[in-house]
Amino acid sequence: MKEDLFTFDRLVEECLQNIRTHVFDGAGMQVSPAIFRFLSAWPNEEIVARIVDATNPAFKDLLVSNVDLFCSITSLAKAVDHTNQGVFADILTNDDESAIKIFVGAAAGPYKPRSGGMRGRIQGLQAEMRAKKSSTVLHFQAARTAGWRTNWVTLAAFKTRVDKEMVVVAQATMTVLLGSCPRSSYVACRPTRLKPAPQAWGLNEIAPLRLDGLATYYKGFDTMDQEEAVILRQKRAIASETTSFTASRRRQDRLRNGGPVRVYVLRQGGRVVRFHVTLMTAKDGAHVDITIPLMIGLEYGLQTTRKVDIKLELSARNHHTPFANKAAHNTNARRLGIILSGTRATGSMKGMGFTHWLQSPRKAALLKAEKLIQFLSKYHRHGGETLNDRSETSSRYVSWSGQSFVSTLEPVGREQQHVPSKRQTSHAVEQNDMERSGGQKFYGMLLETVEVLQRLCNSRKIRATPNVCAYLKTKSAKDIATMIAAAVRAPVIDILLSTTEFTASR
Repeated sequence: MKEDLFTFDRLVEECLQNIRTHVFDGAGMQVSPAIFRFLSAWPNEEIVARIVDATNPAFKDLLVSNVDLFCSITSLAKAVDHTNQGVFADILTNDDESAIKIFVGAAAGPYKPRSGGMRGRIQGLQAEMRAKKSSTVLHFQAARTAGWRTNWVTLAAFKTRVDKEMVVVAQATMTVLLGSCPRSSYVACRPTRLKPAPQAWGLNEIAPLRLDGLATYYKGFDTMDQEEAVILRQKRAIASETTSFTASRRRQDRLRNGGPVRVYVLRQGGRVVRFHVTLMTAKDGAHVDITIPLMIGLEYGLQTTRKVDIKLELSARNHHTPFANKAAHNTNARRLGIILSGTRATGSMKGMGFTHWLQSPRKAALLKAEKLIQFLSKYHRHGGETLNDRSETSSRYVSWSGQSFVSTLEPVGREQQHVPSKRQTSHAVEQNDMERSGGQKFYGMLLETVEVLQRLCNSRKIRATPNVCAYLKTKSAKDIATMIAAAVRAPVIDILLSTTEFTASR
């Protein structure tokens, strides 16, 4: 009787029942919306029957015999040649097979008739392992370790086309049975009658049933549920916008304050024919290349250093050395000056510094100058006014210095002194209210808390929605703390800062 009860069908049934309990009772197992709908619609018996029918008989015998997995799992190693949906495992062993690690993957599909299926998925994983770029995926890191080799095993192969969710649930079941996912919710779902899985041998650090469980390993939205694909596209779009915004601000600060820029050299027939630098990219609003005169580049040895420091200066009306020297007087394009600086790399003056004002007589320089001015003015606001608004009342020659525009020829007049805007005035009133109510101490505590939250969110030690992550990355801790502190009522601050015990009446 005991042998009849200990069957592979019973193991899968118990495993799936535990998974359902963790999913529907809110016991800590996260699943995608598609998996939740699938488990709600399909009866447990039908899922068990399909998984058992697709499972490799050798794997069934191994689990039912209840032997030590560490000693016997390598006996399943065999070339995977299935081109349909299914679940596979990668058993990694060292040279003397004294250490073993395991990763359970899936070819979810559904696939077209000529698709590679499991074989194609495995080939894709092998290509990722051979790639030179670094990876944070535990499976790839273990496979690239010297002295370790991979052994691929077919755990389940579906003979007919099934839903993608069925394959993912089968992968989760195999992950639980083999103990390859170290997450506590998956460890708790493992049938108690099985022998404990070896310590630290599982490489499925991302739970298969999560929203991006498959997407983390298999790029592409063609095999994903429609709702999951939309959510993942939104997450990636927000991350891309945040990265692009940060890179754009970095380029903008480099142009304002001066910094090194790569020099691109064009050679034809072994001779240098052109030097140019890229100051803006399409993500900044336009792609702007600035050509450095050939004789200037050769004189300073830019073909050797491939680097030069560039700084942009803006004037109120006419720059003393405008980049677009054919621009009409008192036009926007004539306000911009571009200065090169660096160290000579060739010639008798090698090692000496140089500075050079770039000027171009071409008509294209007019449009480039206007785009660069617009880019410099894009993010910067000072006192509620844009850069262009302040330039109307500035002195004749103005350049960017530190955190503001300063005059280079005349002292700043009385009419040029900064007048605080309404936004700054209201902010000052809020600060005074905070100080009167003892809110300065509360603000310090709040600022410290926000900084900790930003650090934990950026290092992914706490989980947050994509919108919150993007907000914490783009906003400073002081701005967030100031806005929160201004919104908290004074009586609440007094209660939070008091040392007396909290009571219902208070």
